[in-house]
Amino acid sequence: SGIFLVAAYKRLLQWWVINNQQPINSQIAKKILVNNIYGVDIVDIAALVSIFGLTITLLDRLSPKEIWNDLAIPPVE
Repeated sequence: SGIFLVAAYKRLLQWWVINNQQPINSQIAKKILVNNIYGVDIVDIAALVSIFGLTITLLDRLSPKEIWNDLAIPPVE
């Protein structure tokens, strides 16, 4: 289910907020996800579940306005 990747991503987001003393925005949250979280699985559906979990974690940190106006997620390759 990618729980390790989701937990690592949550921790990276927390670390960024603590070190920068400001709320995180959609571009920074997406950049942290794209540049720092990688995973491999031999089962395609397991990889998709991990992507879903990471996407939910990203969306959970953002306001609805940020999601609507600022967020564009690249397609899964």
